[in-house]
Formats: sequence, structure tokens, C-alpha cells
Amino acid sequence: MPINASSISRWWLFAKTKNSLTTNFNRLKQTPGPATSKTIRLWIERLEWLSNLVDPDPLLEGITHTKLRQFAAEAAALEVSDLLAISHPGRRHALLLSLLRQARMRCRDELIEMMLRRIRRTQAVAKEQLEALHDQHREIEEALIGIFGLVLETAQAQETDTAFGHQVRKLLAEQGGVETLAERYKTVSAWHHKNDLPLLWPIHAKHRSLLFQLVDLLDIRSATQDASLLDALSLVRSLRHTRRDEVLGEVSLGFVTERWRRFVIKPWFESGAHDRRALEVCVFVYLADALQAGDLYVVGSENFADYRAQLLPWAECEPRLAAYCAALGIPERGEDVATALKRELTVAAAEADAGFADNAELSIDPDGTPHLKQLATIERPDGLVEFEQEVRVRMPERHLLDILKNAEHWARFTRHFGPPSGSDPKLGQAVQRYLFTVFGYGCNLGPNQTARHAPEIATAQALRRINAQHINADKLEAAMVDVIGQYVRFQLPRYWGSGRAAIADGTHGKLRENNLLGSRHIRYGGYGGIAYHHIADTYTRVCRGSGGQPGWE
Repeated sequence: MPINASSISRWWLFAKTKNSLTTNFNRLKQTPGPATSKTIRLWIERLEWLSNLVDPDPLLEGITHTKLRQFAAEAAALEVSDLLAISHPGRRHALLLSLLRQARMRCRDELIEMMLRRIRRTQAVAKEQLEALHDQHREIEEALIGIFGLVLETAQAQETDTAFGHQVRKLLAEQGGVETLAERYKTVSAWHHKNDLPLLWPIHAKHRSLLFQLVDLLDIRSATQDASLLDALSLVRSLRHTRRDEVLGEVSLGFVTERWRRFVIKPWFESGAHDRRALEVCVFVYLADALQAGDLYVVGSENFADYRAQLLPWAECEPRLAAYCAALGIPERGEDVATALKRELTVAAAEADAGFADNAELSIDPDGTPHLKQLATIERPDGLVEFEQEVRVRMPERHLLDILKNAEHWARFTRHFGPPSGSDPKLGQAVQRYLFTVFGYGCNLGPNQTARHAPEIATAQALRRINAQHINADKLEAAMVDVIGQYVRFQLPRYWGSGRAAIADGTHGKLRENNLLGSRHIRYGGYGGIAYHHIADTYTRVCRGSGGQPGWE
């Protein structure tokens, strides 16, 4: 049932959909499950439900994007009873409309993510099937190579071409005949050169109706002047129910590579005709690439929106350009920046070449492959045991709560915690409760176990609400920055290095395949997330390649 702003009232907050135990307000805050066909259909229904509600954009016109995100975060942290306790109806409506706006945008983002996962999964399965075919054909390939070896031996043994031809025909007849061997060769050669494209359609066909549903729901537009991909998408959508194998007429394939062009345009079709199935698969693969690259955008989304709308106009940037470049120490003109970078890279390369002769740890093979030698084990220096004992004497074991209290005294990191609105937390002994919440959840005790040890500080329900409404990942990140900023002021980290040297390494973590955060990594050959470690001489930074906030160690 469509509603307007004035009808966002108590009955709508408490109303439940048919055959559901969830209120409409809690339904707005739901998160998606695994990227299965069932979940995609549920989220398609969710987007249709959200679209039938009031359009929040006209009612929120004039409010900045940052403020809308803050209102939505505040509403998401509240319960129905908290919203009903807000006496001012305008504030309550603003929070609800902001949450509704965010829910619609994120629902589109999640549907796009599911579509991209489905397309990438189709490509991954095709590659897996190609590898399986290579394994199946390996015995045939070895047999064909053995026959070719016999032909070479015959060529060495026979002096005349006539005798050689006679022996070769006899040899081929003994191995099954020319027609049989030719068929085996066609079977094997059809999948050479990583040709997995013919395997895509059978996998894509199982989910094509769902992909077309998603495309019909989304308003996809081009962020560039090239509209050939969108034109091809419109053509494919119009031919979704046809049974003809070929597509007649002119189709602009300026967005595809030569490999895809040879796959889509079949020589045995009429002049100018294209393989309909190959064209459909090609368009969806390039659609996924364009959405991830930002060449296409979706109206009403957040992560896949038009990036140009989020940029400051050049008229506002130009007056600030000189001061900005001066602060960074870079030239104002792009050509000068490129020249400066080339100069720095040339100097760095020359320094590396000059120091290579004295570098005993690095070696380079004749083929250009570099190798780092394993460092020799350093013997324990004299007096190390006495040093460790003295350190333990001067640094006695301290309770974690005491450490948190001292860190709060110097860094004041709990100032980042509080309601999403930014208002006063209205908590008795707020700092003490924040520290206790960080301790309980950080140690994985949970609210019940934590409150049982100190019932006079806070109840389990109070700790649970503080964690849900006053602390989130962004606030924890800001608190960690404060603590690290105080830590680097000490002299100790400077003994380890300057912080200007670092290396990077990735660690693959397995995740279930039906997961919006995971992806298939080409290097590790598996499904999951990648945690990239940037290890410097004074710190270690962990960046989760699968999404989420980075962490410091």
C-alpha cells in the first residue's frame, strides 16, 4: 500500500506484512543472505516493495548527503520503541525517510552485486570445465603426439618421398585411420588457447531469466559517450524470447575484443549475422565489467552511482588548485606531474642498479627472474636472557581494563563513541561504560558474561544497546587512529625504523561461495577474501581485499 510522509505513523511502524513476523521498520534494516537464486528473487520483491512506498528524495531535497547518511545511521541503530519516544514528528519522519532512502539505494547495490557474482560465477565454472576437458583429453593428446613421433621416425628412415608417403598412410591406418585421427584432433584442438567461451552459454542459460529480471529493474546508463554496450543490451533484451540462432542486421561491437568478436560473428551465418546466444553472453560479461569500472552506472544506487555527480565542479576546484598542489609538493599541470614522476622513477632505478653489485641477498637469473636469498640465522646475543628479565621487572603484567583506562586518559578515544545523531550520549558514567563495552566485545565475552562480572556498572541489555547504537566500525577505526597517534609519539617505535620502508603481502582466506563479500581470485585459484598486509618497520596494516574496514596492528 503506497504511503505519504504524513502517514508514516505508529501503525506503519508496527505493521507486519502477510505471513511475516517482522515489522516494516525492522524489514527496512534487513541484510541480504547468500547470492543464491532464491535470495535474488527475495531481494527483487524487496526492491518492488520499497519502490511502492513514498519517494523520499523530494521530501529530503536540500539536505546534504552527509547529513542524510547520519540520519539513516541513527534510525538503523534505533528500535521501534525508540522512534516512538521521539516527541517531534518531523524529526521522526526525517529519520524514517533517510533510512528508507538508504534502504532503496543499498537494495539496488546488493542486487547489482548479486548479478555480478552470478556472471563471474558463470565465467569461473566455464574455466573449471575447460580444465576438466583438458584433463580428459590429455590421454588423446599424448597418443597424437606419439603418432607424430612415429611419423618423424619414418621420415628419418625413408629416403624417397614416395616411400615416406606410403609408410605414413600405413602408419595412420594402423592407428585408426585418417578420419578417426582427424576427429580426435578436432576434439582436442577445439579447447586450445584457453577457449572457454563456447562453454559459457549452457551455464548462463540456467540463470538468464533471473539476470533479465534484474536488468529490467535497474535503470542503467552510460557514464561515457560510447553507448554501444547499452544498445547491444537493448537488442539482447528484445530477443530474449526468440528461438532463432542468428541475429540479422548491424550490431555495433566496438566494446568487445577481437577474441569475442570471432566468437560472436560466425562465418557460416549470413553476411552480417551474429550468434544470438554468443552475443547475449558477451553483453552480460561486458556489462559486469563496465559496472565495476564505472563506465556504466545505475540510477538510484550508491556504490554503482554516477561518480561524476559526487565530484566537485571544476569551477570550485580551480581556485583551490594552487594551494592544494603546494601543500602536497606537486606541480599544478598534469604534464609537469608526469615529468616529475618519470624523473623520480629514473633516479630510483639508477640507485637500485648501482647498489645491485653490493646486494648479497638479491640475485637475478639469466631469464630475468629475481630471487631473494634466505637470511642467515642470527645468533642470540650475549646478555639477552638478563635483558628480558629486566624488561619484565620494569614492565609488570597489567590488567587489560587498566590498559584501556590509561589509553583513554592519554588519547580520549571514547569521544568518538555516541549516538549516530552526534548528540550527548545521556549515559551515566559514559566513559566507564564505553570502556567496559569495548573490553567485553573485544575479548569476545559478550554482554551477558561481561555484565555478570560487574553488575554495578551496566546490565547486559545496556551493554548490548551501547554496542548496537553508540559504537560501529567507523567509530572504532577513528578510536584506533587516536591510540596509534599517541603511540607513535613515544621513542620506542623509532628504534625499529623510520616508517618509510614497507612491503606488501596477500593472504587468501576461504569463504563460502554464496557470499557477497567473497570473490574468485585469479592468483590463488580459489574463492574467498584477500587480506593484504602492508608491513613497515614501525607498523603493520591489514587491508581486507574482500571489503570492510582496514585494521592496524
